[in-house]
Amino acid sequence: MTGKQRKSKRTNASNRSSIVGDVTLRDFANAESPRGREKKSNGSLLVTEVQRLQIDEEPQAVLIDSDDDLRNEKSQRKKKLVKKVMVNGGRTYPIDIWFILSKYIRPEDVCAFACICKSTHSVVCTVSFWMHLYKSFNSDIRKTPPLLKPERLILNRGLRVCVIRALYVMYKPLVERSKSKMIFEADPRQLIKATMCLLWHEKAKNNNWIYWFKLRKTDSSYSRTSSIYKNASEKVISVCSNPEEGCKYLKISCPSYNPPPMVLGQTLMSVLLTLDHSLRNRIQLVFGSGPRNVVDYNSTTFTLNPVTQIHVLDWWHPLYPYPQTSQVNTGDDSE
Repeated sequence: MTGKQRKSKRTNASNRSSIVGDVTLRDFANAESPRGREKKSNGSLLVTEVQRLQIDEEPQAVLIDSDDDLRNEKSQRKKKLVKKVMVNGGRTYPIDIWFILSKYIRPEDVCAFACICKSTHSVVCTVSFWMHLYKSFNSDIRKTPPLLKPERLILNRGLRVCVIRALYVMYKPLVERSKSKMIFEADPRQLIKATMCLLWHEKAKNNNWIYWFKLRKTDSSYSRTSSIYKNASEKVISVCSNPEEGCKYLKISCPSYNPPPMVLGQTLMSVLLTLDHSLRNRIQLVFGSGPRNVVDYNSTTFTLNPVTQIHVLDWWHPLYPYPQTSQVNTGDDSE
């Protein structure tokens, strides 16, 4: 072999060593079949190759930054347009148009209509709106409780509440909502952190004992609704006032009598629904006056066993026990 051939082989070997190939899975530390320690020369070649690639990709990174700048400019333009629209206030229609449209609103769509704008909210807070809603969807006035008759609505403070209660008796879609379909139709655990306002018990016709627990929640959602009418006029307050806002009744039916404790003013801290040894439903209520969600030795436990029915009634429910009102027989009260 001549000297020229040996020199050419050396140069080819040096050129091959300077070229970095693809990194395979065997080059990693967690490979299944490790190939041993990598040479230091190969490591330096990888470092130089990475640096070269970073230099080549610098113009592309500049382009990406420029695209980001364009996007930021577009977003700033959109924000400026949104601010202009908010300053202009959009398109305002006369309130007479909303009064005309309110005559075609169904009871289940009142909330969506009131949330369109301030004008629609003002329409919903008027006497004419609720009286038209009452007369339009009054299917059978004989089923209406005495204090919800048309001649008594004008005398009541809180016309909105009276009309909504009457619609849950007369309007079929709302009547179907209020009908109980199960023995335990609602989860009583939703009343946790509520304060006990009223408690009494009575004996039904089928010798079952019915316990009524009136609880009021002081959540931020109820405080927001009360703040809406804080600066309203006297007419709006007289139409939309609701002293039962945030109140719910827990109605429990039990065949055996258990004297209820004195827990007025205390907070419902825990509700436990279990089964006894005879596989009958049992409910355990824990009341306390200490910090919320903290059950201490001062707490009071009230257990009812067995339980036949549990209802959680909102203020618009037909079975909600309003004072001096006659209950409407909806056909689902088995007591």
